[in-house]
Amino acid sequence: MEFPTSVTSRFADKRGAVVHTDMGSLINVDHGKFILVLKKIDGVIGYCVINSKRYNIDPESKVQISFNDQPIITNKDFPGLKKDKSYVNCGNVGLIEESEFNYRIRSGVFQYVGSIELEKMQDILARGQSCKVLKPFQKLFFSP
Repeated sequence: MEFPTSVTSRFADKRGAVVHTDMGSLINVDHGKFILVLKKIDGVIGYCVINSKRYNIDPESKVQISFNDQPIITNKDFPGLKKDKSYVNCGNVGLIEESEFNYRIRSGVFQYVGSIELEKMQDILARGQSCKVLKPFQKLFFSP
């Protein structure tokens, strides 16, 4: 489902927003990815990647991550999923400048596709706060 630009610009950079990225536009893979917006701090947006499977080693940072740091999300939590269940990788926080994020939304490279249900988002934030592989500044993006 596509949202008009007026909706996209108002919600895409808010905590809990799910955004689809074009292939290779943010993460170096051969397909588009869903990302989950965590929080904006001083003009920088922190996000996690949503994966279709769990990993022992994070594909981006090459750090070993626990399955506990990759909570399951289902179509109930976010109806826009392409599979019955996916996993939020709380073991790696990506960062993008707010101005660049908004430019990519306006240009169509990123597409706002909806938001995670509040209860599930609270679980994701708690998992990120307790994640042992994150640096203290990365954990700030999971804080209230």
